[in-house]
Amino acid sequence: MATSNKKSIFYYFFVFIFLLLVSFAGLAVVALQTIPSTKNINGCFKTSMFQVDLCPQKASYVRYNQLPKHLVSSLIASEDASFYFHKGFDWDEIKDSLEKSLDAGRWVRGGSTLTQQLAKNLYLTQERSIVRKIKEFFAAKDIEKKLSKTQIIEKYFNVVEFGKNIYGIRAAANHYFQKSPGELSPAESAYLISLLPSPVKYSSAFHNNKELSRYNKSRTGRILSLLLLQGKISQEEYDAEQARVDYGLWNYAPPQEESTSPSESNDIYEDPQETQQDSGSESPALETDFE
Repeated sequence: MATSNKKSIFYYFFVFIFLLLVSFAGLAVVALQTIPSTKNINGCFKTSMFQVDLCPQKASYVRYNQLPKHLVSSLIASEDASFYFHKGFDWDEIKDSLEKSLDAGRWVRGGSTLTQQLAKNLYLTQERSIVRKIKEFFAAKDIEKKLSKTQIIEKYFNVVEFGKNIYGIRAAANHYFQKSPGELSPAESAYLISLLPSPVKYSSAFHNNKELSRYNKSRTGRILSLLLLQGKISQEEYDAEQARVDYGLWNYAPPQEESTSPSESNDIYEDPQETQQDSGSESPALETDFE
């Protein structure tokens, strides 16, 4: 009886795996018949995802050498740490993504490389399906063959979404900071990169009150920390940029140095707060809003 049950379980398991493979094969055939061509990737065309005009000949197009190094480093550190070592796919990241999604019972993270994200933005739609993932796989593989890593980053920054109806790094730098991409500071660069997982959602604090949400501060600070650890910015730069993040980027005024006359240069500086406390009065506590 026990042996019969084991055979039944094995039979149904085998049938399940067989049907699963047949279904996947069918989806793969459908996807392979409609894989987008990447032959126009170095020319001028309108992207499929957000209908962005991508044209290297236009004055609005941003070349790789116009991008600040800390902006590129922020993107790699945050979105695809193994970008320079893979050929379009990070299998470890995909495995990790699947495991975490299975544990949560829902799709919690994408695991897509920058090349896959570029393929999706250029040639695919926002549809979430296995068919689209298969198309993305082959398109990314083709892009890696046709473009260098710097060209992939260049095109990525010219089409990626940074907020509702804000596409490309030139539009983003102007919209959020009234600057050109080359003028962005490390903190400003980190903030823009922090928006990428969900640009419309994560830019809402700026559009509502021109401020940083708790998420913005946390993720921007984390990216700055990665830049420091990787030697992309100095400790002095990190301290100055993190101070801007703490005060909200748009509200920060750098401290001004005290000017002293020659006759006062040897005087001992007395802290007004300490003087008030010594006299028995209490000074008001400094209130800082770290949302």
